[in-house]
Amino acid sequence: MSQHIPTMGETTLVNVSRTLACTPEVAFAWWTEPARIAQWWGPTGFSAPAEDMVIEPKIGGRYEIKMVMPDNGGDAWSRGRLIEFEPNRRLVIAWEAIPEAGIGETTTHVEFRGEGASTHVELTDGPYATGFAPMAEAGWVQSLDELVTQALA
Repeated sequence: MSQHIPTMGETTLVNVSRTLACTPEVAFAWWTEPARIAQWWGPTGFSAPAEDMVIEPKIGGRYEIKMVMPDNGGDAWSRGRLIEFEPNRRLVIAWEAIPEAGIGETTTHVEFRGEGASTHVELTDGPYATGFAPMAEAGWVQSLDELVTQALA
């Protein structure tokens, strides 16, 4: 389990990695099947209803997830496109900006590497304004911790 925030001038990238107790094929499915994504996506307390997701598993495909906030039931959409798609090896999602949240366009790189009966997942996301990076990191840490838990179930 590791996390690190390297700084690049006024913007920051977030790196988080976890090892899942499953094959790369199953680990990849946790990122491409709405019913699985709904079980782990979002910071603690948020939900991501599978029925509201649009996941088109192909280069250029949409990757859209609605997170429902626990305190007021409001929602926040993350909308992106898959710009790289290598089944069981790599996903790259280019996210649209969310100006109302102070977030510019970002890119999430997810690498899957088989290690025996497990899969190492390495995520790099950003760039974020340096002041927002700790919140982005916390969200990914909480999400990937839940992914580890769900992959064990």
